[in-house]
Amino acid sequence: MIMPTYPVPTDSGTKRRMMAFLEGFSRSHRVVAVSLGDRRYAGGWDTERGRWESHIVPHDFRRHAPLLRSFFSSRTYREVKFSNREFSTLLERLLEENDFDVVWVNFLNMAAYLDGYLSSRRASSGSKPLLLLDQHNLDEYVWRKFAENTGNPLYKTFCMCESVKNRRLQEAYFPAFDLILSVSELEKEMTERYDVPSGNVVLAPNGVDVDYFKPRPKTEGSPEPTVVFGGSLDAAMNRDAVQWLVSEIFPLVKKRIPRTRLLIAGRNPSPSVLRMTGSDVEVVADPADIRDYYSRADVFVVPLRYGGGTKLKTLEAMAMALPVVSTSTGVQGLNVISGEHIFVADEPRHFADGIVDFLLNPLKAEETALKARRFVEENFNWSSIVAHVEKAVLERLAPE
Repeated sequence: MIMPTYPVPTDSGTKRRMMAFLEGFSRSHRVVAVSLGDRRYAGGWDTERGRWESHIVPHDFRRHAPLLRSFFSSRTYREVKFSNREFSTLLERLLEENDFDVVWVNFLNMAAYLDGYLSSRRASSGSKPLLLLDQHNLDEYVWRKFAENTGNPLYKTFCMCESVKNRRLQEAYFPAFDLILSVSELEKEMTERYDVPSGNVVLAPNGVDVDYFKPRPKTEGSPEPTVVFGGSLDAAMNRDAVQWLVSEIFPLVKKRIPRTRLLIAGRNPSPSVLRMTGSDVEVVADPADIRDYYSRADVFVVPLRYGGGTKLKTLEAMAMALPVVSTSTGVQGLNVISGEHIFVADEPRHFADGIVDFLLNPLKAEETALKARRFVEENFNWSSIVAHVEKAVLERLAPE
């Protein structure tokens, strides 16, 4: 398994997805995890927690230098950001010394490390190992959505360029993979347009460890009604969501229920997010256990206005039996029913109405939350998703 970052600590949706497959497959198979690792955790990645073999190359994950370099390059931002010569050398050695059945690539940009390997594979007409791509998001689509939703002309130009470059990357690499995992039906359909046989694209949505994210007593916090948002606060889509929440939605809630407080929790909050802290807004940076803050919620909110894939934060809050108010983007690919499992709204006043309705009607909030928990248990349990992907892999490996 080739990963852009080691999934410990599991402080983001990306890491939790990678960890779910890493843990799931290592129960029955020998798994070698090859990843970059944030220098801040050098020597402390807790590699003993699993059954797999770990190879981690320390890496500097700065954002701004790669942004600038990629803007004047034909390479995508993620290719530049995750470029590491030591990692390339390590991967080449591991592929040469081991007879792997499967090479599992997380994120399309990491496929660039396999250029030489893919060339030799084509030259020898070999069929082993099976090449699998877990794309997490369809990158061209995500960057296009970023471009459509930003008001910053310079950032819009950057996003449009990234969309074009990622489309070229998809055209170049998608046909090389034997299996591609897509997180939603929409992205599965879009992936199949890239000269990829439909049988090579497997639906593998984001899931939840329903034993870890489970209902728990409300955490002691403010006695006032509390609205919670949780997510990686260094992600552009989450920063935009928080800004929209604080500036346009939360004031409407405060007008009707003045005592309401807002809690924002997540890793790496930007300075702009930290500045939102006030008498009725609390920002918690890098929580040790996000569940402690989720469970302070009377209402959990997902005010995302753009982004691809399916949102783990939505599933996790539902799994914890929290009443959730979300935009359409926050529930894309989940097939939830607004008014039954969740409340969906895309306009600030309507979104605020959903929050207020849950706060003023605790019985309705509880009934909706319990239905949400059952829905996640039945449709988005990680153990079922991993088993589905494992079956697809083993069928491909079985001799005809």
